[in-house]
Amino acid sequence: MGNLTNTTAEPVELIRPKRMNKVGRVLYYLYQGGTLNRFEAGTKLHDTCLNSTISELKKKLGIIIDSHFEVITGYQGQKTKVKRYSLTRTPHNLDTALNKLVEVYHYKLVLPRSKPELVPK
Repeated sequence: MGNLTNTTAEPVELIRPKRMNKVGRVLYYLYQGGTLNRFEAGTKLHDTCLNSTISELKKKLGIIIDSHFEVITGYQGQKTKVKRYSLTRTPHNLDTALNKLVEVYHYKLVLPRSKPELVPK
């Protein structure tokens, strides 16, 4: 399949494959506009080592990921710093993510239904 280009800079609707690995799950979640820290990744996506997943997205797939530190309440009410990750929302980066989801992780594009043509009686 050739490179897909999305001219709207918004996520394209995709059908998820029945099985996928954690890198595919995280990329899809971020592509859809989600943001994650390591604890959310564990509960939402069953990724217990988000920093290594983000590293793979960056280094092996060429995806640009934004991150910033935030303080959350951790074990026994103690404050702890964690990184929050999100997909950089540039058209080029969204196109790269879309192509990787389709080509590497076997997502399928949802094609828009065409409107039925009215036939005169």
